[in-house]
Amino acid sequence: MPMLHPHKQTAFIFLVCVLGVLATIWYVGGTNNKQKALDDMSTRKNIQVTQMSDLIATSSDWQKQFFASSRSSDDLVSPKASLSGQSNNSTRASEEPDTITGQFGKKVFEQFMILKQNNLTDDQTAIKAAIDQNMSDIVSTAPQARIYDIRNILVSQNVDVSAEKTYANTVGSILSMYARQGDAATIATEALDKNDQSRIKEINVIAESYSNMLKKLLAVPAPKTISDMHLNLVNSASGMVFVSQGMAKIFSDPMQSMVSLAVYEKSLGSFQNALVSLKNNFEQKDIRFSNSDPGIIFTIIQ
Repeated sequence: MPMLHPHKQTAFIFLVCVLGVLATIWYVGGTNNKQKALDDMSTRKNIQVTQMSDLIATSSDWQKQFFASSRSSDDLVSPKASLSGQSNNSTRASEEPDTITGQFGKKVFEQFMILKQNNLTDDQTAIKAAIDQNMSDIVSTAPQARIYDIRNILVSQNVDVSAEKTYANTVGSILSMYARQGDAATIATEALDKNDQSRIKEINVIAESYSNMLKKLLAVPAPKTISDMHLNLVNSASGMVFVSQGMAKIFSDPMQSMVSLAVYEKSLGSFQNALVSLKNNFEQKDIRFSNSDPGIIFTIIQ
């Protein structure tokens, strides 16, 4: 699977941040502002990624847009819901965001109110510090990939070479069946650049494949001699499930995608390293595979 190119990663982070700010506008601005934000995003869909990076780095227009929206939304309380069912409105202030992007927007708005009370809404340094701190808090507290321990895998007491070859063939068969060609982060970048939500289904296929792979790996008995390497493979597959699922939320929860992107290359590297460690182990023990053995996949892993 291809590694994510650094320039794509940088541009992707910038674009995700833009969506995070737009989500903030949605949170404080109501239906009209939501539609306006979506329309604004649609009109900018043909801007090149590099141009978007420069725009974010050199302009405070997004700040003006955010604070203008916030100033027009001082009264966040909507009419109470009618007991007769004629109105389903509830107080927007009491809504609890169920996405990381929504949580980020809520926290940024709360910080804005503090800045406003202290007459700091025109202080660019204070604004940036508040945004950066909230983003850091969200990223650090966001859900992460599940980590398994030795109690979660099956360990076999059969430790001879034939047992390891059987293990290799079983895992090789799983890899051949569920390893997907394609890079979730690259697809997400391209989908965002072209505002093409239809490509999310491609990422979902990748995420589902990793999820099925993980389930199968958890059911494989690993000889005790290589149980640690098997555990590393399980956890790296878990990481790939997490980041792939996160990439699929680029439009629905862009901040979650940013969290996933932050660990994407590390997760992909861990997955590759886990496979290489098993390959080296089989080579050191002179375990050989015929062309018909599923374990032959370990001879071509690099």
